[in-house]
Amino acid sequence: MNKTAWIITPCAPDTLFDSYQAISPSDIIIAVDGGLERCLALGIEADYLCGDLDSLEHALLQAFPREKTLRFPQDKDETDTELALMKVSELGFRNAVICNDMQGRVDHVLGLIQNLQWAQLHGVKACVQSKSQKLFIVDNSFHAKGYQGCLLSLVALNQPAHFQRSSGLKWNLKNLVLEPHLSRGISNQITGENLEIELAEGTVLATITKIG
Repeated sequence: MNKTAWIITPCAPDTLFDSYQAISPSDIIIAVDGGLERCLALGIEADYLCGDLDSLEHALLQAFPREKTLRFPQDKDETDTELALMKVSELGFRNAVICNDMQGRVDHVLGLIQNLQWAQLHGVKACVQSKSQKLFIVDNSFHAKGYQGCLLSLVALNQPAHFQRSSGLKWNLKNLVLEPHLSRGISNQITGENLEIELAEGTVLATITKIG
């Protein structure tokens, strides 16, 4: 079983798309700044604390082990979540879940998408999960079960995305080309128990959304 790094942001939701119950003893938890407070509220013990720590109560900061605290200056190039992903890569983890409700600023959500791209470039399979949505990057193929009844949106990144085949979708993707400047890939319906996507060329940002 592949170990997973869970990045708990200050905007981590009370319930998660795949459930916090998916966290196993072999996984690692990184609290991002005020995400430490979310860990405490969720009953999750953080292994590391990362960020500029400008939104964390002083008492919580003082109580957390200093050797597990990764503190950075407020004036920096990277976001706190990006710094946490860098630690994930440094520790050798190849799977990561960023927990964020994505209900705040649009620029922060765009930053999370950039975090996914950074992770992909550095060999980390990452996703962002809120209560009802999961965001991840597909650059070759994606196979999964259990998403029947959800919506799937696909957005081409950087260049046109050429699909070779798909199954489990209302609108088949075979031979489809998605352009980065067109929204044709939004709100497809997952109709089958087995979802399969295969790309011949390009990379897409995939979003799975629970309905109801």
